[in-house]
Amino acid sequence: MFLANTSVKNPYLAVIVNLVIIIFGLLSLQSIPVNDSPNIDFPAVFIYAVYPGVSSETIETQLLKPLEDELNTLPGVKMMNGYANQGDASINIFFDLEVGGDKAFNAVKEAISNVQLPLNAKIQSVSK
Repeated sequence: MFLANTSVKNPYLAVIVNLVIIIFGLLSLQSIPVNDSPNIDFPAVFIYAVYPGVSSETIETQLLKPLEDELNTLPGVKMMNGYANQGDASINIFFDLEVGGDKAFNAVKEAISNVQLPLNAKIQSVSK
């Protein structure tokens, strides 16, 4: 009640106090460090493999399944999506943020090297 009575009796004092609060707020706002676009490395790896002249069912059983089985053993795998098309396959692997992009990429490359691929199949690209 004291603040309300004082503000009614002295309106200039109330305006000055509010302006001082606003000015200090604006000054402190300028000194707070804000990063508009922080450097976040989302640990995701994308694999594209080709197996020319083969149906999507064969791609799934002979190429996609062995790769997914090996990649599922990696620590920190959050989600994995595999897509089989006629003649090619793609796998998208998303890791927990604690894993880190480079570590996830290297782990995937190492895991792929352990998979025995069919004769004409090859990994076209691995990217992050």
